[in-house]
Amino acid sequence: MLDFIERLRKKPVAYRKRFLFLSTSIITGIIFIFWLLSFNANMDIDEVDSLALEKQLRPIDEIQANIADFYSLVKKIGNDIFGGNATTSPEQLP
Repeated sequence: MLDFIERLRKKPVAYRKRFLFLSTSIITGIIFIFWLLSFNANMDIDEVDSLALEKQLRPIDEIQANIADFYSLVKKIGNDIFGGNATTSPEQLP
């Protein structure tokens, strides 16, 4: 390997740049192919688990439930404060 690198160092700059471009393109292509193959493997797993995922609560439904709970809580607190349902009155304050 070291001999190959030494021979490559003796080549002109244009040849070294062309070699660099080719080698990085090949390595990137191999990584890209493995990346694409990983999608296929994930899709097979997702198809098997699709029924289990449908039974779970969807994230948007959970967010909507949390917003509704928050709105109810704020409404209750607002009614307690401004509706005269507060536990203390100005007369009770020291």
